[in-house]
Amino acid sequence: MNLSNTGDFWVVEYSTQQKAFNIDSLARILAVNYKMVKEGENNGYLVFGIFRTIQEANTACDKMMQEQEALCQRETDTGR
Repeated sequence: MNLSNTGDFWVVEYSTQQKAFNIDSLARILAVNYKMVKEGENNGYLVFGIFRTIQEANTACDKMMQEQEALCQRETDTGR
């Protein structure tokens, strides 16, 4: 697999099972995913953004955490 054309992109993933974020380079994410597909594995992470800078990726994580907290608060307030 040729990853030389992936550029300097950053990928943000989230695992609903682990309740954890992961930020890594696009090349690394693709290499890991390629290996998992080949071996029939699944790490449970869902990609929700691709960014040009790590700062943008970190901002996306912060925003998602705020959105998750707001949703949790609304569910608590409404008794869900």
